[in-house]
Amino acid sequence: MIGYRYDDGGRQAGGYRGETGDCVVRAIAICSGKDYRAVYLTMAEHMRRNGYAASGNAYATSERRRKAPRRRGQLRAKDVQDLVLEVHGFRKVRLPSGARPTFTEAHERYGDCIVGTTKHMAAIVAGALRDIWDGRTYAWMEPDTGTETRERKAQSVWVRTRPAPEPSTQTTGGTP
Repeated sequence: MIGYRYDDGGRQAGGYRGETGDCVVRAIAICSGKDYRAVYLTMAEHMRRNGYAASGNAYATSERRRKAPRRRGQLRAKDVQDLVLEVHGFRKVRLPSGARPTFTEAHERYGDCIVGTTKHMAAIVAGALRDIWDGRTYAWMEPDTGTETRERKAQSVWVRTRPAPEPSTQTTGGTP
């Protein structure tokens, strides 16, 4: 089984405090080595454009907004997150139907990567799950044997394709 190392992706060093649903931002910052704030600002821009919370947490969006139908051309939060992963140089691996790899198998097959589970994403770098909580295992209740611990499986895997271009900070057509 892969190891675990606490890593907030540079969130605290960037001046951010408290807890929020920014797992996609953290995973990108950790796996790509980019500055947390730069990744956060890219995510915030794309999410706000589509009417979601700035952190990229689709579940933090207000209840009223979630129940309202999407505007024409508005992306689902998951699609926006996927777009930001692509902007930062990641591509989603097409997993064979019914063949979800454990975190260890994902690292063995793809090397450093980002793994997605239900409502969460985390980076696997240098043989260790790097996140703010240890999500490598979960408890499973068997009727005959009781509770056992199993290694978590990835529902999606993202790998680096190329170094992503630095996001532009220029906001007008003129010179900075």
